[in-house]
Amino acid sequence: MRSQNTGQMALSPRLRTLAIAPVIGIVGAGGIMAQVLLVREFILAGGGNELTMGVVLANWLLLEAIGAYLGERPSRDTTTVPRYVRLLMAFSILLPLTAILAHPGPRLLFGIGPGESVNLAVLALSSLVITAPVSIVHGATFPAACRVLEELHIKRAIGYTYLYETLGTLLGGVLLTLAFSARVEKMEVVLAIALGHLAASLLVYASLSPRRNGAPRKAYMLLVGIVLLLLFTVPQVATAMTGISNQLRWTRGTVLESKDTPYGNITVLQHLGEKTVYYDGEPTLTAPNPDTTQAEDFAHIAMSAHPDPARVLLLTGGLGGMARAILAHPIDQLVYVDVDPDLPGILSGMECTVLEDELSDERLHIEHQDARMYVSREKATFDLIIVGFIDPTTLQSNRLFTSEFFASTRSRLQQDGILALSIDGAPAQMHPGLIDLNASIAASLQQAYPYSTIIPGERNILLAGQQPLGLDTHLLTERLGERDADPGFMDAAYIAYRLDDDRKTRLEDSLSASTAGINLDMHPRGLYYALAHWGAMFSPGAASVLQRIERVS
Repeated sequence: MRSQNTGQMALSPRLRTLAIAPVIGIVGAGGIMAQVLLVREFILAGGGNELTMGVVLANWLLLEAIGAYLGERPSRDTTTVPRYVRLLMAFSILLPLTAILAHPGPRLLFGIGPGESVNLAVLALSSLVITAPVSIVHGATFPAACRVLEELHIKRAIGYTYLYETLGTLLGGVLLTLAFSARVEKMEVVLAIALGHLAASLLVYASLSPRRNGAPRKAYMLLVGIVLLLLFTVPQVATAMTGISNQLRWTRGTVLESKDTPYGNITVLQHLGEKTVYYDGEPTLTAPNPDTTQAEDFAHIAMSAHPDPARVLLLTGGLGGMARAILAHPIDQLVYVDVDPDLPGILSGMECTVLEDELSDERLHIEHQDARMYVSREKATFDLIIVGFIDPTTLQSNRLFTSEFFASTRSRLQQDGILALSIDGAPAQMHPGLIDLNASIAASLQQAYPYSTIIPGERNILLAGQQPLGLDTHLLTERLGERDADPGFMDAAYIAYRLDDDRKTRLEDSLSASTAGINLDMHPRGLYYALAHWGAMFSPGAASVLQRIERVS
C-alpha cells in the first residue's frame, strides 16, 4: 500500500533517490555536531570532565534508541514522507531550544548557582531531561528514512541509510572542527544545523511528495528563502540566543563577555563591583583584587628552594598572582605555557593591578601550546619547572601528574634544577580519598626523581630534584631577604610553620599507609583518586560506586 503514490511523485525514481541521500547525510552530520555542542554546554554547566562527556553521550544514545523504537510504530499516513518531513522540521526547532537550555539546565532544574560544583546525579538527570526531545526525534529519523527508501523500491534500504548517515557523520566532524578553528560561535553552528534540517525537510517534501496544488514549487521557493535567511540573519539570532542562555544561567551579575574558543569557554561576570573570569564554568580569577595568598605561598617557597634561579618554566594556571610572585625574584626569564591564546587577551582587560604587573614585565614570555607537548619538544633547560594551580580532575590535566611526565621534565632541568607542584591538602586531617591522591602523586614523583619532599598545608607543595634539596626555615628566609622578593606575609615564623617537622611527619605517615598506586599515562590513578575525593564532597553515592570499582581487578 505504501508504494501506491510513488508514481505521482514530483521527480523520476533516479532523481528521487539522489535527493534523499544528501538529506540522510545532513541528519548524520547534524547528529554528531549536536552531540559535541551539547556536551560542551553541559561541561560549562558543572565544570565537568571526561566523565561528564560519557554521561551526556550515554543519555543521548539511550534516548536515540528510544526514538528509533518509537519511530518504528505504524503511521496513519499512506506514505512515510510526511512523517519524515515532520521529524526533520521538529529537530530544526528543538535543537536551538535545547542549546539555549543546556548550560542553565542544572540551575533551572536543581537551583545550582554560578561556579557551584554539580554532582554526577544532577548532571545525569539534567542532561537526560533537557536533551530528551531533540535526541528522541533524531533517533526516530533513522527508521523513517529506511521506510522512505523502501517506498522508493531501493533494495537493502537499511544498509544504505547507515551508509549515507555515516558519511554525513564523518563530514559533520570535519565541518565542526573547521568551524571551531575559524572561531565560529557555537550558536551560529546550532542555527546552521537547524536551518540545514529545515532545508532538508523542504527538499524531501518537494522531491518526494505527490504533484498537487503546486506544492513542490512552493517548497523550492521556501527553500530559497531559508538560504537567504541563513546568509543574513544567523549572526544576529545567534547573539540573541547566547544572551538568553547567559541570562538564564548567570542569574547573579552581568555577563560582560562570553567567548567560545577551540579549547573551552571564557566568561567574564560582573557582580557587586567585582569581575570573575570563569573558564569552562570554573572560576579562575577575581578582579580587581584577586586572592593571591596561596599563589604567593607556593611560588615563594618553590623559588627560594633553588639557590639561584635564572630561567623558570610555569605550566598553566599561573596568571593572576603566581607569575607576579615568581617575577618578584631576580630571574632572567619566565616562560608561561597555556594552551588557550584567548585567555591572556581577556585577562589583560580586567583592570587588575596584579595582571598588569605580570603582563607588562618584559621577562614574561607566553607560549600558547599544550604544556605536555611543550616539555617534550622544547630543547632549552630551566632552573625551575612549576606546575601551576591545576589538579588531575580531567584526563587532560592528569597528564601533568604522571610518572612519565615527571620523568620527561628531568631533561628540561639543569643539574640542580627543581620541579615543583601542588595538590589539595588540609591543615588538620585529610579525607582518605585526598590521602590516596597525594600518595599516588608523591609516589609517582619519587619514581622519577631520586630526591623529593612534601610540605603540608591547605595545598601540599611537592618538590623534586636530582640533588638533595636541604630545605630549612633559616635558608628559605635568608634567600627571600637577599633577593628582596617582597614575600609579604611570609616571614620567618610563617615559613617555620610551613616546614614544621611534626606536621610533615604526620603527613608522610598518612601517605605511607596508603595503598594508592603510581599515576601513569595509561593507568590514570590520579584522576580516579581526584574523582573519588570530589565524590566524597559533593556526591557520596558516586564516591561509593568509585570505591567498588577500585576493588575490581
